Amino acid sequence: MSESLFHFGDLSLDEHQRVLLRNGRRVPLPAKALSTLLVLVRNSGCVVEKAVLLEEVWPNEYVEEANISQHIYILRKALAESTESDISIETIPRRGYRFVTQATESRRRVHAPEINSIAVLPFEIPGHEPNLEYLSTGITERIINSLSRIDKLKVMSRSSVFHFKGADPREAGERLGVPAVLVGAVQKIEARLVICAELVDVKDGSQIWGEHYPRSCDDILLLQEEVAWEISEKLRFMLSGKQPENSRTARPLPGLIRRDSEG
Repeated sequence: MSESLFHFGDLSLDEHQRVLLRNGRRVPLPAKALSTLLVLVRNSGCVVEKAVLLEEVWPNEYVEEANISQHIYILRKALAESTESDISIETIPRRGYRFVTQATESRRRVHAPEINSIAVLPFEIPGHEPNLEYLSTGITERIINSLSRIDKLKVMSRSSVFHFKGADPREAGERLGVPAVLVGAVQKIEARLVICAELVDVKDGSQIWGEHYPRSCDDILLLQEEVAWEISEKLRFMLSGKQPENSRTARPLPGLIRRDSEG
């Protein structure tokens, strides 16, 4: 499997890791803003209609066009910090947006085991803080529900995986009969929460993907929703190369065994 790395000015956009880098350093952006930027950069120099952005970034979600404008604003603010003054996103009135900078693309091979099923183990709580138990359970359940929407991907049920809380991911994966297992942890550090997650290859124990999410404790419910969505978004893209809700029109899935849709 190969993934693209787009370069423009002192910035680079990593398609596989889903990160924007400035001179090798990560530029913090919301996941939806990154998805928006990726669609625009892939179509550098061309107008991307608002309807296309909504379909690519918010498939099967009922959102207003104002959501696009908000994320374009976030991207423009991030791009304005670049030393390359010509990096910008142009508004095409009543139509959409155009990334006006020509991006160069390089491709690289990415380790991607063939995955047709996955297990999401309950997120652990180092220190066993009981107040974080519902947050751990909520994130786990939301990820399971979200991944289950990927066409032809088998996701082990909550009742199956909760027996393996704290278990070795390779052992759990072998017993559940899946090639990959998602494990994670929720930890409170002073006034901050840090949620970490990694996707483990059951065959050899290697890490396929991993990420940390430091967050404020101000709104636990919002945090639960946001982090579960971001993790699911990364895994969806890794397994399908595209938002899975639009699976009937998506290109063939690299790394994911798939049969033609019925009908």
